[in-house]
Amino acid sequence: MSTWAFAAKTSQRITSDPQGPDAASSTDKYIGVLGALVPAEVLAAHAVIMQAVVQHVRVGRGANARTATVVPHTGWVQFTFWALAAITVLLYLGGRRATDGGFHLLDIGGVLVPPAAFFGWCLLENDSAFEAVHDFGTQGRHVLGIVLALVLPVVAVAVGYRADRLDHAGKHPARTARPLAARNGASPATAARQGLSR
Repeated sequence: MSTWAFAAKTSQRITSDPQGPDAASSTDKYIGVLGALVPAEVLAAHAVIMQAVVQHVRVGRGANARTATVVPHTGWVQFTFWALAAITVLLYLGGRRATDGGFHLLDIGGVLVPPAAFFGWCLLENDSAFEAVHDFGTQGRHVLGIVLALVLPVVAVAVGYRADRLDHAGKHPARTARPLAARNGASPATAARQGLSR
């Protein structure tokens, strides 16, 4: 499951040393970002449900005939949208809990990416469940969907970068070790001269 994979790869990047043998590879990082942006499990469920509830009827006659989309049970379609969005959140939290055992500040951004990605896909698709929730019109939906497509990859990459910056315990940002003299109050220049004189 892609959302679970995003959570698992985030946990891997939190708990492993970026320079160590167990560090996430470039492929792992790519899989994590892709899983965040393409919540495949909920998109598949969305497609199956919409195919079952949406009806296409022929309207008009002759040259004026066209196909119209009819949703007999709007309430169930609204429920579908919100339920699937909530499932992406649960999958992320469950994946993080199962693979790391704890949560961190970066999860505020991480938990928002999968439902926002699902929202973006619904905006760009025709006959999506979001149409029963709010009608932005075709142009409004496409504009919002494109904006999300530009912003969400940045957020997903930032979550992974922040995960790499956490220490092995995953509690604090990693810090670069300073010379002993600098830690004792000496200026960086003085610490450098003391280091060279040893």
